[in-house]
Amino acid sequence: MSTGPDDAPEPSPLVAVIGDRLECLAAMRAAPEAQEFACACTVSGRHRAVVIGVDVAASRTRGQLRAVLRDVEAQCSVLVGRLHRLQHILVVLNGSMLPERIVLRICDSAAQRIHAYLEQACARSIVLTVLLAETCDDSRSLAERLMARARQRPSLDAGIALLWRDIANAPIGAVGANTYV
Repeated sequence: MSTGPDDAPEPSPLVAVIGDRLECLAAMRAAPEAQEFACACTVSGRHRAVVIGVDVAASRTRGQLRAVLRDVEAQCSVLVGRLHRLQHILVVLNGSMLPERIVLRICDSAAQRIHAYLEQACARSIVLTVLLAETCDDSRSLAERLMARARQRPSLDAGIALLWRDIANAPIGAVGANTYV
């Protein structure tokens, strides 16, 4: 950790970014509050949140999508073991060939399952948000939404999947709370 001009340590970036280099995450990767890592096993620091980019464009079947999400679950388990201040994991997916409603349902189920697994196996309550960002055409707004979610205190919507169009004009936490209720 480097020191600033007054010899006080500079804070770690708020968010670690891993996974596939999705175009919609370009602004997130460039944000000063973010630090990019090659994979979950190389993440270190005092990050409160991790954004995982996941390319699901080649997922042609439900089984293939579920397999990709099982890999995300394994990454989440590694992250929880490495980052003791971790509160949020934000999984951003690009488009799949499957119908959106099916992808959303599978992702919502996976988000709840992964949250429950981390709670039971790791004794940690991590907010897991899956965002289907296929239609995202505003990388900067997406980065702002992800940063706002990373700063949010843990909430009731601890395992949820949302669509980009639902959060394009509203914070993830507000949309998630409305979906939860």
